[in-house]
Amino acid sequence: MDINGHEVITNGKPGNTDIALSDFKESPVEFMKEACPSDGYYVFIGGYNDDYHSFTIVVENTGDSFEFEFVDQREGFMSESQEGIENRFLLYIREWRENFPMYLSLYQLRNKKK
Repeated sequence: MDINGHEVITNGKPGNTDIALSDFKESPVEFMKEACPSDGYYVFIGGYNDDYHSFTIVVENTGDSFEFEFVDQREGFMSESQEGIENRFLLYIREWRENFPMYLSLYQLRNKKK
């Protein structure tokens, strides 16, 4: 979403804009939390800006709280708060918005064991 509350899309797909971003239409952190229904570790892979830059997030659900570890080749391995994760996504998208479509992809890696 841009600072005026409008979705940033071009022909139905995320696109570039001269207006600064403010937030996401749907929270990436809430998406990850909902995909982690019970205690344990969960792994997400993702990419910014049409997969220009990829990363991994490990989420630990302890029942009472969620811990996030962000891993990529640029920053290395670091713990992040829920707010910190979304701020990091917005920061990277802002950095590359002139050259790449503004887009965030998140996919959960699943264990085949039931």
